Amino acid sequence: MLRAFAKAGLRGVALKLGARGSMLLWEDRVYNGPPLAVKTRDTTGAGDCFDAGFIHAWLAGASPLERLQSGNVCGARSTQQLGGVDGLPTPRLLKASRLKGYKKA
Repeated sequence: MLRAFAKAGLRGVALKLGARGSMLLWEDRVYNGPPLAVKTRDTTGAGDCFDAGFIHAWLAGASPLERLQSGNVCGARSTQQLGGVDGLPTPRLLKASRLKGYKKA
């Protein structure tokens, strides 16, 4: 799918894959973002939280891999509590996350 988007001329697209993590097309490169192992209570708002984490990292000047990781951490953590945003990580927890398993496809 990401290659089709690239062929159509898009430079950046993030795909949320739920329990399978996420992928990112960024300037002709594809990146894989593995899922985080969390105990899910409620998926309400997880996609919006992914978006918020991704955009937060992007605006902070993070690399494509760091943006993808930030989105995954925020989306996964949000599912650990009931409701759309109660499980969002604090900035400190988000900063402490590592890029383990994140790579170019």
